[in-house]
Amino acid sequence: MKKFEALTTYQKNLIAWACIMSLGFLFGILFLYASMWFMLPFFAVVGGAPFFLNKIVCPNCGTPVTYQGTIAGMKIRGGFIRKKCQQCGWDLRKNP
Repeated sequence: MKKFEALTTYQKNLIAWACIMSLGFLFGILFLYASMWFMLPFFAVVGGAPFFLNKIVCPNCGTPVTYQGTIAGMKIRGGFIRKKCQQCGWDLRKNP
């Protein structure tokens, strides 16, 4: 676990997205060529991704890095990999 503590928030976000996309692609291919049962883990990965991504937060203000702002009073979270926090402007490529 010590290895992941040295990573910046930006790097954690990149690794999380790479894992989510790789698993989704793998289960999608297995669904097409192996068995329809691989659709269940595919939906689990796609549906569970926001819960994992919301745990990656800005070290300065604690806002999830997927936060995109508000529209009509609702907080919007998206899939963009940002280098700066949308809330406070903190550079996510550096450690606090």
